[in-house]
Amino acid sequence: MTEEGKTYGWKVEYAKSGRSKCTTSKEPIPQGAVRIGREIDNPFKAGTTMHVWSLPEPLFASFHKGSASKARITELEQLEGYEDLKQKDKDKIEELIGEEQEFLEELKEADKNTIYLECTTGGESKFWSIAVSGEVTRVKYGAIGEDGCVSEKTHNSEDAAEKFKDKKLQEKLKKGYVQKDNPVGGGVAKRPAPKAEKPAPAKKAKTEDKKGKKKAEPKIEAAAGGGESGEQGWRVEYAKSGRSKCKDSNEPIPAGAIRIGKEVPNPYKAGSMMFVWYIPENLFKSFHKGSAKKARITSLDQIEGINDLKQKDQDKIEEMIGEEQEFVKELEEAEKDTIYLECKTGGENKFWSIAVKDDVTRVRWGAIGDEGNLSEKTHASNDAAEKFKDKKVKEKLNKGYERA
Repeated sequence: MTEEGKTYGWKVEYAKSGRSKCTTSKEPIPQGAVRIGREIDNPFKAGTTMHVWSLPEPLFASFHKGSASKARITELEQLEGYEDLKQKDKDKIEELIGEEQEFLEELKEADKNTIYLECTTGGESKFWSIAVSGEVTRVKYGAIGEDGCVSEKTHNSEDAAEKFKDKKLQEKLKKGYVQKDNPVGGGVAKRPAPKAEKPAPAKKAKTEDKKGKKKAEPKIEAAAGGGESGEQGWRVEYAKSGRSKCKDSNEPIPAGAIRIGKEVPNPYKAGSMMFVWYIPENLFKSFHKGSAKKARITSLDQIEGINDLKQKDQDKIEEMIGEEQEFVKELEEAEKDTIYLECKTGGENKFWSIAVKDDVTRVRWGAIGDEGNLSEKTHASNDAAEKFKDKKVKEKLNKGYERA
C-alpha cells in the first residue's frame, strides 16, 4: 500500500496471527506483537474501509520521509485501542509520539533558517530546500507552491551534516537552481505539524456494516447539559453497573466500585457533554505523564459528588489528593536542582530538563517559554534513576543541547 489517499484514523492492537506484514518495512509482524493500523479506503470493496498494518518503529521512522503533508500520529488520542495495551507497550508508544512531537518542533524551527532554491528554467517549476539541525539534515522538494516531500538524514557529526548540505547545494546550483528568499507562510519551507484526519462518519458506518456489527451505544454515560469545548469538571460516584471501563487502564469497573469521571465534549452528540470514567488510582497516576498543564485534581472542592460517598471512601480520595499535592511540591523542589538544557543551534528554540527524586526521574521538554510536556518514570532504585539521567543527558548533549 502507498501513502496516497485519505487516512480516516489509526488503530493499535496486538497482532492476532503471524500472517500480516509491515507495510513500511515489509517485515512479518509476529503474532502478539504490537501493530498500528492506518484506516484507508478499501480498494477491494467500494464504500468500505480497511486497515494497513505497520510495526510501530518503522511507521514512526516513515513519518520523516515522503510527503510533507502525510498523515501522522502526534497525539495518543488519535490511537483507537491504545487503552487495551499493556502498560509497557503504552509507555513505548508514548515515547515514540513524544519523539515525533520533538521532531516536528525541530523541523518547524529548522525551516526558519532553511536554504531555499527554485528551478524555473526549461519549463520547470520546482523547489528544493535544506535545513540543518545538529547532525540532522532535512530536505524538502517538489512543485513550487506545494508542500512537496521531506527527507531526513542523520549524519555522524554536525560537521558531516554541514558538508552534506554544501555538497547538495552545489549540485543543485549546477543543475540550474537559483537561491531565493525563504518563503514566509507559503507552506513550502515552513509548515504546521500535520494531523491525521478524523474518520468520515459514512465510511465508518460502512465499515461497521461490513463487519456485521450494529453501531454500539457508547458505554460512557452522558453528562447533562454542557456543550462548551474542553474539559468541564470532575465527578465521583459508585459505578451503577459493571459495564464501564477505566479510560486509562481499560479495566472493567465493578458495580459499586468508586469511579471518577472527567467531563468532556460528547463525540456522539454535538453540543452535549459526557463523562469518561477512571479507577481513582489509575487516574491519579496518569497526572504524572503527558502535558505539564493537563487538567488534574488537587482539591476535594473540584469533585462533584464527594459528599455522597461513605466516609472511608471520602478519606481514600482525600489521601490521593494529598499525595498529588505532595507530588506537585516534590516536583517543584526537585526542579530547583534540575539539569536544564537548551538547543538553539540551527534555528532551534527548545528545552529539555531532568530531575531525580529518589528512584523517580521527571523529564520536561518543549519549546522555550512553554510549559511543555512532563514524563515521570519510576526505576528499580535511586542508582538506576541516576544512570538513566546520565544516559539521557549525554544523548541530548550529543544532539546539540547545551546547559543553560
